[in-house]
Amino acid sequence: MGFVEELKSGNGTIYAQWGGMLSIIFLVVGGLLNIISSLILFALLAWIEAFIMILLEIPIFQRCCPTGPRVQAFVKYFEGNYLRAALYLGFSIVMWLSLRESSTSVLLILAAVSTLFSSFCYAVAGLKHQERQNSSLTGANLGPGSLL
Repeated sequence: MGFVEELKSGNGTIYAQWGGMLSIIFLVVGGLLNIISSLILFALLAWIEAFIMILLEIPIFQRCCPTGPRVQAFVKYFEGNYLRAALYLGFSIVMWLSLRESSTSVLLILAAVSTLFSSFCYAVAGLKHQERQNSSLTGANLGPGSLL
C-alpha cells in the first residue's frame, strides 16, 4: 500500500503513527532546546518519550537495533490501540505540564498537540475495532535480510 492509499484508507492507526512520528521530531528538537534553556528535567522527559515512541512507531528500529526480552515485552504490551491511546495521552499531559515552566517553547506545544492527536486516533481506531497497521513509510514492509 502506497502513501496515497494509506491516506485514503481511513485507518486511525496509520494516522496515529504519522502523528507519532511528528511527535518524535518535535520531542527530540524541543528537548534539545530545553537543555539549552536549562530546563533539563523536561528535556530528559521529552527524550525518554521520543525513545519510547521510536520503539513503538518505527518497526525498522526494532529490526536494526538489538533489543532484549524486556524491551520486546514492553513493545508487545502496547500493541493494543487503547493502551497506546492511554500512553500517548499521558505523554501529552506531561508535555502540557512542561509548558507551565517554559511557555515559550513552540516545539513542546507542537509535541503536546501531535501526541494528543495520536492518542485520539488510536482511541478512535479502538472504538472502530481497526487492526493495527504500520505505514509503509516506516519500513514495516521490509522482509528479513532486506536491510542489506
